Amino acid sequence: WREKDYSKFNVGISKIEQRFKEKILFLLKEEGEVVGYLARSKKSKEWHKNNLKKSKLGLEPLVLRYDNSKDTEFERVVGGIDDVIEGETKTVIVVEGIMDKQNTDKVLQLDSSPEIRCVFMFGCHLSDVQMYKLLKRGVENVILMFDKETIQQTKDSSLKMLRFFNIFISELKEDTDPGEMSLEEFDSALSKLIDPLDFFVNRINKVSLK
Repeated sequence: WREKDYSKFNVGISKIEQRFKEKILFLLKEEGEVVGYLARSKKSKEWHKNNLKKSKLGLEPLVLRYDNSKDTEFERVVGGIDDVIEGETKTVIVVEGIMDKQNTDKVLQLDSSPEIRCVFMFGCHLSDVQMYKLLKRGVENVILMFDKETIQQTKDSSLKMLRFFNIFISELKEDTDPGEMSLEEFDSALSKLIDPLDFFVNRINKVSLK
């Protein structure tokens, strides 16, 4: 992470709540107001896999990797929406999570590109409220950059959004993730954007036939 990312993504820790003792916190803001938070474990993904196995055997208590705000309706929140400048930002890249956005912003240097911005959606589904928030800010073009394993969800979201936006799908390789991609990998993904209908016919049907 760059030094400026810690303030940009409102990153911190809590010394008061014990359940956050081993967590990193990210405040979520819309219109400058806090609408929720994400709490992510400091421990590795592998550590949590082992913890899950041991907890099922009764060897140790289960430790959650995530502990997000309980009263937040995440299907109504657009992560990074305040980066989208009304009247200037015409294209947004939509990714699944906050780590994906941080790396996309950094590698593509989107902080200095008001015409193109990146937002995240807490998964690969988009609700009517989330779409309305993008539409309200004047977004015209949406590039969906979701993981390869979410083909069906990508299809559902893209066809739903066609009523309001020009939709493009950035098809990622099996082992790539926006949170870890290099400039070369982004260039490759963004140079081969796919129309949603073509994606549906040539990707979904092939998967269904397997």
